[in-house]
Amino acid sequence: MSLLPPFEDVHSSRLNSREGLEEWMVRGTLIQVEREAEALADNERGLNRGAGMTWDLLDDTSNLDQRHTMQTVAPVIWAIMSTIAFLHRPSSGSNLVTLNSPEQTAEGKKGTGVRDPTFGMMFALSILVSFRNPLVNFVQCVVAVFLFACSAHKTVYRAFNRIGMSVSHSTLHGHLKDLGASSRAALKTLGQRAYESSKQLTKEPQQYFMLIFDNVNKYHAVSRRQTVAVKNEMKNGTAATAVVLEDVPLDAFDPKPYMDNIKQNNHAGLTIKALFDDIDNKHLSRVGTGMIMRILCAYIPALSGELHSQVEARFQSTEHYAKHPLRLRQSIALSFGTSSIEENTPRGASNVMHDLVGTQMEMQPKWFDNLLVLAGGDQLSVKQLETAKKCKATEKSVYESRKWVLPIIQLWHMKLAYLRSLFRVHWFNTVQSRLFGLHHGADALGRHINPAVNDFYACHNAAKTIFETMVLTATLYVILSMFYFYWVLIYSSSVVIHEDTKRLLPTDNIHHMITELSGFFTKGAPFHKCSLERLETLAEHVYERFMTTAVYQKTLCLPNTLDANTLRSNVLKALQDNFDARQHNPGAIPPKLSSTSLHSNSDQMLGNLVLFMRDTFMYLEFASAIPQGDIGQVMEVIKVLRFSFYGSHAQNYGKELLEMACRFMFEYPAKLQTAILNNWLIYPSGLNGHWQENDFFQEHSNKAVKTVFNTKNSDWDSPFLRDTVSVNICGLSQLKDNLLHVLGLANVTISAIILG
Repeated sequence: MSLLPPFEDVHSSRLNSREGLEEWMVRGTLIQVEREAEALADNERGLNRGAGMTWDLLDDTSNLDQRHTMQTVAPVIWAIMSTIAFLHRPSSGSNLVTLNSPEQTAEGKKGTGVRDPTFGMMFALSILVSFRNPLVNFVQCVVAVFLFACSAHKTVYRAFNRIGMSVSHSTLHGHLKDLGASSRAALKTLGQRAYESSKQLTKEPQQYFMLIFDNVNKYHAVSRRQTVAVKNEMKNGTAATAVVLEDVPLDAFDPKPYMDNIKQNNHAGLTIKALFDDIDNKHLSRVGTGMIMRILCAYIPALSGELHSQVEARFQSTEHYAKHPLRLRQSIALSFGTSSIEENTPRGASNVMHDLVGTQMEMQPKWFDNLLVLAGGDQLSVKQLETAKKCKATEKSVYESRKWVLPIIQLWHMKLAYLRSLFRVHWFNTVQSRLFGLHHGADALGRHINPAVNDFYACHNAAKTIFETMVLTATLYVILSMFYFYWVLIYSSSVVIHEDTKRLLPTDNIHHMITELSGFFTKGAPFHKCSLERLETLAEHVYERFMTTAVYQKTLCLPNTLDANTLRSNVLKALQDNFDARQHNPGAIPPKLSSTSLHSNSDQMLGNLVLFMRDTFMYLEFASAIPQGDIGQVMEVIKVLRFSFYGSHAQNYGKELLEMACRFMFEYPAKLQTAILNNWLIYPSGLNGHWQENDFFQEHSNKAVKTVFNTKNSDWDSPFLRDTVSVNICGLSQLKDNLLHVLGLANVTISAIILG
């Protein structure tokens, strides 16, 4: 119906020829607008509808942006709205000039933080068409799901629904159930594909999956007045994700070669010598050299950006520092519904496996006669799963015996455990002058850190900063030992040298360490225009003098003829002397064991510094190789951690790494090892340098579930939480990031890095 008055109601005297012509043109335009509006609401060639919405539809960002469809189907309406939205100013001596045209906006302003009027036109037109036909509500459904992913209040849905911007909250629940059914169907299809791959029943490429599971909990405070029947409680459960495996060798998950290796019982070959020989010390030396070069390039301004690029290129090259870089690809992760099963017991871990593959993926027990499935978690989860396999080993059914499960310890909790070990060994409770260690370094930096609290990022940043400071100091020391007289010449006016010993004497002149170090790389200095080869040689000297076990042993100055019994007797003698001192004077504080307890020439303080730099280097290599996707570097550090965990009172991880070493050396076939290494990390965002640990991914999925639906009085296996929220959590996070990306609000958001 036209909003203009009919011609009969307009007196002819009120219209001149021009006005009449304009009236006719407007009425003709409205007729065309009516046609285009009807076309936009058409089921076949119009705008998308919300009914039957699936994650495959929402994951495609092109479906979220409907501007092209609107421009194609309704060009006149789009032109009218563009005229309103964009500023048009006539330029003197020329035709009409359009500022901020749709083409300029779509291409030039994307991602610049400037609002795009074409998106306003898209949403406005979607709202108007939905009033015309309520079934044409795809944009409104997307907005509602987006609001749900952002934990919006119900009032927001009511207000947005009233203005046509969103569907109602009840309609949203219906769409979420449909999306949940879509997610469960995808899980079922994945299980079917894995079985068909194991039996070679499909011509398509083989497809397998890994199960990642972790505990979830929330505190249920029912009332201030607790009774026997009604009381506060901690509700525990399990959340899990299925990660589609990539780059899997053919028949890698065939159980026959794996079972044959177990029957050979070659575990006796796992000796200390075999574990030491498994460590690639040459590779660790090369990577340590590269890490020192990275630090020097980051803190010395004189080193060119080209040199920094060359160093980074070596970390990407398998001929230099890279060991086993993973192929760049975007990982596919499917969320499971949560359950109230506590996976911290052997029975609970076994029941979790049944719930995931038997109940949710609907895989039949007989399928596992020819199939192995990776199951990843933290150390406790893996231990309980291994215990469950031992307890159920006598079961006749392969499925019930859980022989098809391959527990794989995941890397984020391992990294956290090693960081705790680092602080456990190198954090001294007392802070004194001339005392090296994490506590002394954190105090000097003004960092307030409590190692007893699991503050990962604070501890990580402190260890990294202290290590970098020590590397720069060690580099300055090495350069001074090479060019001592050059340094004296430069700073001759501010140094005092002892006449007899030729050593520097303390003065009131203070020189910043980085300034002094940078001075050796400026014009006229020994390292001016330093080449990559010369910088690498310098870094090798630093590594060999401060970051190896051999250097630590040299700091003790122990003669070759000194055996372990002599060392033991020296330590026992020092302990006895302390005991005797307290017997004569009980109130006196006995002196601590000094480095002379081992040998008269030992320098235990320098030895502790070397050990700290060595251990921190291992940790930082572990931490930096993960986002770069070099699982080979990670594996080389794990070979060292087999010993480090035992030496830092982390025997639980030490035992698990010994079990893993036994499996990799004697049980896992080569194809299975390759499949595990190629999928030990997840790449959800598809952005270079954003690889993640699988359990880290799961932890943030757990956090997202609690953020989206944090009702305290519901159990983890409640229908809405299990079948609607948790099973859709990966899709919800993906939709949130996709919509923000389409709107140009951010190139990549935090949740894109976390949940893909």
